[in-house]
Amino acid sequence: MTIIDYGLGNLFSLQRALSYLGFDSKVTKDSNEIEKSDKLILPGVGAFETGMKNLEKNDLIEPIKNFKATGKNLLGICLGMQLLLDSSEEGGHHKGLGYIPGNVTKFSLPNSDENNYKIPQVGWNKIFPSDKGAKSWKSNLLKDIKLDSYFYFVHSYFVNVKNKDESLAFTKYGRDEFSSVIKKENFIGTQFHPELSSDEGLKILNAFIEL
Repeated sequence: MTIIDYGLGNLFSLQRALSYLGFDSKVTKDSNEIEKSDKLILPGVGAFETGMKNLEKNDLIEPIKNFKATGKNLLGICLGMQLLLDSSEEGGHHKGLGYIPGNVTKFSLPNSDENNYKIPQVGWNKIFPSDKGAKSWKSNLLKDIKLDSYFYFVHSYFVNVKNKDESLAFTKYGRDEFSSVIKKENFIGTQFHPELSSDEGLKILNAFIEL
C-alpha cells in the first residue's frame, strides 16, 4: 500500500489508520515505488490548482498514469478525488488528471434567509446510494456500510461527474446534492476523509484494501 506524498494531505493520519487496521503502508513520492505498488492512495487537503502543480513539480503525473494502466486500484480522498476529474473552477479554470469525466464546482451560497449552513462544509454528514449504488452497495467500497452512515467532510467545492453511473453515493449539503463516492474502472474517490470518520471510515479503508 502506497500513499502518494505531493505535499498536501493528512498523510500520517491516514497511515495511522491503516496501521490500526493491521496494514503496512509507505508514504512516498518515488515514481518507481508508485508504479510498482499493489494499491495507491492519493490524499489531499487544499486548493485544486496547488494540488495539480505539486503533482507536476514532483513528476507524479506519469507514474499515476502508468499505475492506471496496470488495472490496480487507486483511492483518491477529498482533494485527491477531485484531482481525478477533468477540471475545477476553484480559483479560475484548472485542468485535472482527467480519469473521471466531470468537473469540480463550488457550493451554492446560502440565501439571506438561510443561515443553517456555512461554506466550507466542515463536519459530519451522511451518504446515501444512487440507484446503481443501491444495487451494488454490497459489492464495492461500501459493502460494510449501513445506509445513511455519517462521514467527516472538509471542503468548499464538490465533484459533478458527467456519468451518474460512476457515482456510488451522494450527499446533500445546503442547496446542493453531490457525489461523495465515485468509481470508474480501477480509480475510486471519496469526498469525505475515511481516516477521520471513526469506525465507518475504517470500514471504507478496509474494503479498499480487500478489493
